[in-house]
Amino acid sequence: IYVLDKDIGRIARQNIPLVLLDREVPDLEVSSVVLNNRRAGYETTEALIRRGFSRIEMISYSMGLSNIREREEGYRRCMQAHEMGENAVIHHLRHDKLAKIEDIIREARQRRAEAFLFATNTLAGQGLSAIYRYGWRVPQDIAIACFDTNEAFDIYKTAIAYVRQPI
Repeated sequence: IYVLDKDIGRIARQNIPLVLLDREVPDLEVSSVVLNNRRAGYETTEALIRRGFSRIEMISYSMGLSNIREREEGYRRCMQAHEMGENAVIHHLRHDKLAKIEDIIREARQRRAEAFLFATNTLAGQGLSAIYRYGWRVPQDIAIACFDTNEAFDIYKTAIAYVRQPI
């Protein structure tokens, strides 16, 4: 279930105690507990670059949530800082159109993408399934990094770098 910013604002205006996890709403004075998503996006991208990857593409949601936007910003900043800004590509998916991830991954591999940074663990799980349907291996054929872990990582017995977000 995705709660919209306007819904959160309506709850906050009713003076209902509220603390947001992993998200902030602009112009709304509500307590929140968040990861430094901008920094995490930067450092996760940098970890892939240190491993020798330069053609890193990001797969994200089109929702515009603060945590997602900041992860994307960190990715873009890191790619630019390493003079790879021309290789920075962010694919946006609607949360109800996750099946399109398969086309995105196939097309990215045709462009010779070497690694994917997934904005969420749900996207990473979907992406990993698509990668394996194509017969590719992680990390031998394509590297993956994402935010938080996913049960699929254990099923596929693969090496995936992820930012840990202990709730």
